[in-house]
Amino acid sequence: MMQSNEYVNGVLIRAASLTGFKEAVLNLGGDPNFFFQQFSINPESIQLPNTFIPYQLHCQVLQSAAEALGCAHFGALVGTYQNVHTLGAIGLLMTESGTVGEALQSLHKYHHLYNQAARLTLETEGDHAFVSYTIQIHLNYSKLAEHALYKAAIAYSRFMRMLCGDDKWSPDCYHFTVRAPSDTSGLSEILGAPVEFNQARSGWVFSRGVLKRKIDRKEENLKEILTHHVEMLNQAYPYKFSGRVASTIRSLLPTGECTKENVAKILNVSARTLQRKMGSEGQCFRQLLENIRKEIFEDHIKRMDISMTEIAYLLGYSDSSSFSRSFKKWYGIPPSLWGNLHSS
Repeated sequence: MMQSNEYVNGVLIRAASLTGFKEAVLNLGGDPNFFFQQFSINPESIQLPNTFIPYQLHCQVLQSAAEALGCAHFGALVGTYQNVHTLGAIGLLMTESGTVGEALQSLHKYHHLYNQAARLTLETEGDHAFVSYTIQIHLNYSKLAEHALYKAAIAYSRFMRMLCGDDKWSPDCYHFTVRAPSDTSGLSEILGAPVEFNQARSGWVFSRGVLKRKIDRKEENLKEILTHHVEMLNQAYPYKFSGRVASTIRSLLPTGECTKENVAKILNVSARTLQRKMGSEGQCFRQLLENIRKEIFEDHIKRMDISMTEIAYLLGYSDSSSFSRSFKKWYGIPPSLWGNLHSS
């Protein structure tokens, strides 16, 4: 079912940001599919590199699971399953940087390609460095940010450990803008460093000398290739409105509710405005929907990992006849004939 909430200005975050959600819920004895269904999240999208979800939805599913499972440190628990590769191409670029400081500068520069709602900055003063993590949008209520902040804190600390080549590394202190939960023991145990709440900014403090640590790079010329790739991403996406529409379509397809009206609602615009903005970029909602369906079909059919019936479900078709009509339009033959041709 679609949620009644209006998502803030269509601000998005990569679906990969929920890496570890399933494992954390299972660890606490819960059913992750309950939450995926409640918030119309396709769990398969978490593994897809170019799929985004609304940032507020990301916060809501974390908060909802934390409350339902009675876990005051749930966001941090999710973060323990993430690593620098959760960031995609940005994470790879960081691992090929010369120093930890250089890697953090790249993260600051390109962080919006991963998360449009938060700004990450690096500051230094004396012997200390401070990475601040600021949520730049107004959420429906402040508590929504709580577990998103906990997840970011432990996830980015894990990224730092990987860059430093030290599994035992941890900041000197964590700062959070939110109030302290009633029980902080689980959070403190996972974070492994002192925690201060009700602070002016969220972030973590560590020794400035860490910024000079060399990173064990794998290939000398890989950084140049990755920089070019990330710059191309920066120029092409997520600034185009149609790109945000495409990501939303991918997330909604398996729910069977991928209509123009529902996509517009998630992006916080009217259906008419959605069509107008797409038109200004030379795009049409119906054609984009068909193109994405065909792309997903071809990806699965190459891998031969699921049946035609399961693919039709993932593509959001309400019945087999609707899928058959689209299939025939794409390839000029019905799915049954395709199956016969490719099984012989």
